[in-house]
Amino acid sequence: KDSELLSSYRAAWGKAYFLTKDYTQAAKQFEHLLACSFGLPTEMEGSIRSRLYLNAAECYGKAGTVDAAVRLLERCAQEFPQMQGLWLKLAGLYLSSPLDLDLEKVRDCLRKEEGLDESFGKDPRTSVALILGDLAADSNRVALKKVTESSPADLQLMTSVFSRHWSSFRFLDEQSQKKWVGAVRWLWGAN
Repeated sequence: KDSELLSSYRAAWGKAYFLTKDYTQAAKQFEHLLACSFGLPTEMEGSIRSRLYLNAAECYGKAGTVDAAVRLLERCAQEFPQMQGLWLKLAGLYLSSPLDLDLEKVRDCLRKEEGLDESFGKDPRTSVALILGDLAADSNRVALKKVTESSPADLQLMTSVFSRHWSSFRFLDEQSQKKWVGAVRWLWGAN
């Protein structure tokens, strides 16, 4: 009973840190809760654990610690591979880390999400994301770079449209945002 009470306080503490924008401390609270066993029925505990993974990963993402966020979402994916939306979040984090960009991982995540959500494949963003995977060839990277640098005004307009219609877009680093916008322009023949 005391551990349940302590867990409630720790969860509230994590939320308080989150609200005060101390994301690293918030994530630590959520990770501490992940290390605990709640003694609840399996389904209920699974729901809580999956939410804790997501909360901690979001906190690390907001704190700029993408590696920690990726690590947590990968652990969550191992425990809860059928969780809808998880693979899309993980793909977004893979895209936001340009130094370690692995387009195969991004495509795998998107395909897993598509397998869980029938409507996902009908979203035009999915097509753009899968096309980005095909841009891995050096010749296509050169063309993409040319497109992203060719018209700053067009890029600014496209960035605004992306930000408005895709809420996760703003969490990508600037370089990843440029690549997304450039890929869309490239698909529309603006090369």
